[in-house]
Amino acid sequence: MADAAAAPIDALTAEQGLTDELAVGAGDQVLITAGAGGVGHFAVQIARILGAEVVATASPQHHEFLHRLGAAVVIDHTRPDWPDQVREVTDGGARRILACAAPTLAGAARAARDGAVIATPVHAEVAGRPGGQHARWLRYDGQARGSRPDPAGPVVRRRFAVGHRAGPRTTGRTPRRRTAWWKRGHTGARSP
Repeated sequence: MADAAAAPIDALTAEQGLTDELAVGAGDQVLITAGAGGVGHFAVQIARILGAEVVATASPQHHEFLHRLGAAVVIDHTRPDWPDQVREVTDGGARRILACAAPTLAGAARAARDGAVIATPVHAEVAGRPGGQHARWLRYDGQARGSRPDPAGPVVRRRFAVGHRAGPRTTGRTPRRRTAWWKRGHTGARSP
């Protein structure tokens, strides 16, 4: 039950890192380290929904999983040269990096190009902040910051799970109408 309770926090942490800290959008390329982890696997899906190209790192047994979630390239972060591989596939280094696990922080800095932004929810101290001179580090917490209205109008729900159709599903209801709909006892399940 505790794992299920952590899922919304992991998703929120991933979303905030990608949107609030890194400003990832359509056409951007983002490196997500530890892509198969709790925050990482949500980050891969959210980045794809935002229209970004995802380069992720993971252990070899998780590569296929990350490809199914939408990662274009998956690199084995158990190899000592993985930052060099990232620099190779990103034409000189990643510009936007979401470092999701403490063991990947130093490698993320080595994989960054000059002027890169590295966002991380990890609160582990890294000796001397690797890459501190050529990359900007942003530490953040995945905490609720209130609701953000969708400027496009209707609320868009997205599913984040393997095996489901990934992508937007518009409910056709504005947030106010949807809240009233829920208060009338509707659960969201649709009859065929």
